Amino acid sequence: MKIKKYFRLPDPKNLAQIGDQIFLIAINLVLVILILNKPLNTFISTDPPPQIEVVSREKGHIGYPVEAGMHIENFHEFDLTKNKFVLNAIVWFKFNPAVLSLDTIEKFSFEKGDILSKSEPRTKLVGNKVLARYRIKFKFTSNLDYRAFPLNSHRLYITLTNKTVSPKEMLFQASESGFTLSKNILVPGWKKTKHRVITGYSESLLDRTDPTIKIQHPVLVFEIDFMRSGIRQLLVLFIPLFFMFYLTLFSLSLGATQYTSRIGVSLGNISAFIGYRFVVEGVSPKVGYSMFIDLVFHLLLFISFFVFFINLFTKNKEYARLRGTAILIIHTVFIASWYYLCRIWLFKS
Repeated sequence: MKIKKYFRLPDPKNLAQIGDQIFLIAINLVLVILILNKPLNTFISTDPPPQIEVVSREKGHIGYPVEAGMHIENFHEFDLTKNKFVLNAIVWFKFNPAVLSLDTIEKFSFEKGDILSKSEPRTKLVGNKVLARYRIKFKFTSNLDYRAFPLNSHRLYITLTNKTVSPKEMLFQASESGFTLSKNILVPGWKKTKHRVITGYSESLLDRTDPTIKIQHPVLVFEIDFMRSGIRQLLVLFIPLFFMFYLTLFSLSLGATQYTSRIGVSLGNISAFIGYRFVVEGVSPKVGYSMFIDLVFHLLLFISFFVFFINLFTKNKEYARLRGTAILIIHTVFIASWYYLCRIWLFKS
């Protein structure tokens, strides 16, 4: 009996009062921020890597090894939303001129990219090898996946190749120290975390009925990881959404004498949600699959419709307990859904 005296469940009828609703919204908002903390501080990238085959001597890949590397000086254009990149870089190769000619080396190119300008090679002798350096400017796109937008990080792939030779004639060699980035590179809203180099070869099957008809080229993949360094875009996207959402919830606390106001507020917010969808669409990547921002938008819009119907069918004063119960259910369902999206779906996507 004493336990019941001191620990009583709140009366759902009281939850429909303005003061209790404000308290629940405050708790809800704190939980939203706490749950969002992990995605904001974790590298989340689902960008698919290019298909690179591993060099194998058993397959006859005995080409002459050519050391290669790249130094990125700056980005002229860096747009991860539109997948457009233009940069200045120095590409270098170290090879034995008795085995390979400079004419063969300088026929390098980039997958999913175009060289806009390339300088004449600057060469010097290093032991019995020639070091050739090219100052280039090129544009490229990368394999970007936007399922976690706007919480996603990205891994850029720059694939260097030479399509005039096969792995039986030449192979790329590289080390982490041969891939460098200038300290003066500044990418607003993003920060570089890691970078690495992968060597191998690409293979294209020319006839799917005959696996022997194929072409192979040596490739060198430069990877760069970028994480968001600011939350401006998140605030621009999420603050209006959550403001409309919490305003919709607040409409449930308006009394029975304010029935018209409750209907007007909830219906007006549904219209605002639909209008804001065009804003979200304008700043989001143009893809054919659902992103994180889409799922959040659909969740909030669905709850807003639910609130509208609750307001529509709870006109009289005796429905206060029902509205209070609906408030508790909505807060619980939203936090559970938000946790699932931020902690489970986001890291599985």
